[in-house]
Amino acid sequence: MFFKRIFLTICFVLLFLIPSIQKVLANTVYPYKIERIISNQERTKEIVSFRNDEKKDIYISPLVYSYNPQTLEITTTQSYIFVRADIDVFKVEPNEVLKLNYEIVPPLNIEPGTYFNLIVFRTEQEDPFIQQDNPIEITNNLSHLVVLHITDSESEVEGITTEFAQISLQIVEKGIPFIRPTRIKYIYQNITNYVLNPKGEIQIFSKKGKYVPIYLKINSKEEKLYPGGIIEEEFEIDRYDITDIYTQRAAIGRFYNGIDENVILKETTLEPNYTILVLGTAILIALIVLIKAIVQDRKRSKKKSA
Repeated sequence: MFFKRIFLTICFVLLFLIPSIQKVLANTVYPYKIERIISNQERTKEIVSFRNDEKKDIYISPLVYSYNPQTLEITTTQSYIFVRADIDVFKVEPNEVLKLNYEIVPPLNIEPGTYFNLIVFRTEQEDPFIQQDNPIEITNNLSHLVVLHITDSESEVEGITTEFAQISLQIVEKGIPFIRPTRIKYIYQNITNYVLNPKGEIQIFSKKGKYVPIYLKINSKEEKLYPGGIIEEEFEIDRYDITDIYTQRAAIGRFYNGIDENVILKETTLEPNYTILVLGTAILIALIVLIKAIVQDRKRSKKKSA
């Protein structure tokens, strides 16, 4: 009876899952995203493909929208639409691949920064009217995301900018070798109009080169950082070498923006924590005094017994 109930439950769940699975696999758009960095005086040509995985002919119409990934809103504001594509109805037969050519043309006087456009492939059954307060659902297999980083054509800097973030690297706690971990923290604030993907590493090493450096990867979750946004991470370092007791260590951070090759370097010094040296020295002196006292006491005892 118990197994029968489990079987019926599984069948009941599958009855609801199978239609949704079929709907998800009905068509495919690839690639789902492209990312380009060009100046405000350039343009580029691209291609996106739509494959009909259904068993019947379908009619699709590509529509272009400006997209805000933070609020998930889509609009038809022309000043932020840079994708030019043929707005037409295309017939796509089963297993046929439609290749849509489009062009990226930055609008006149557009400011340097990051912008998003979305090419939505709408079938004839979909509602042709887009409500701003009720935007259509954005899914990878129904749309194509175009990320555009606009640079200043008159700038002498290659890429977006050399000063793309305010970054601080600091020692939160020096720690005690082999007893308490060292804690180090960085704060990375986006000060540009671009959407950054912070990358980089923090390298911990002895200034006397006594051992292999320790590498810490920043933003391992690859979170996007919008203009004005802040990422803050703290690391614990519990790997020590005996030389860390009495030698300085350095922490060097290499921070990238995830768009171009520009890098910001930050460095700080980890001074030895002399607490363990003081304690060790005090214990050693105490042991020497104790041993000396024991030896002298034994000598006196031998003299008395003699």
